[in-house]
Amino acid sequence: MTINKTQISLKKEIIINPSFHEVDPMGVVWHGNYLKFFEKAREALFKDLHFGYTEMKQSGYVWPIIEVKIKYRRPAVLESSLLVSAEIVEYENEIKIEYLIRDQETNKILTTGMSRQMAFDLKKKQGCLTSPKVLFEVLGKESPYA
Repeated sequence: MTINKTQISLKKEIIINPSFHEVDPMGVVWHGNYLKFFEKAREALFKDLHFGYTEMKQSGYVWPIIEVKIKYRRPAVLESSLLVSAEIVEYENEIKIEYLIRDQETNKILTTGMSRQMAFDLKKKQGCLTSPKVLFEVLGKESPYA
């Protein structure tokens, strides 16, 4: 796998416009849907890295979520335009991603969050205490374990 290290970004921002089915009767985004918005940004980030769920599985590893945190600051509402970003901030022993949801019009922060994912070796059927070499290759980083 040849990687151009200068073009790799560990951050992705997408736009989400909450629909009728994603809000409560008051027109406010239902709290559980914020995780779905985080997931969409995380998927877009890994797609840009050419390491989506299919590629992860083909590498012999998957990264299940082991922790999620959310802080709701302001409500997102029906038909608003939300900027949702996902940024990989840690990757040596696990993947830690920080999320930020802002209102596109006002730029106000609505929600922040974090998820942690641990590598799981599909062949050995066990979790990994350090990230496998393939992740460092995808991110264009040198593995400290090589």
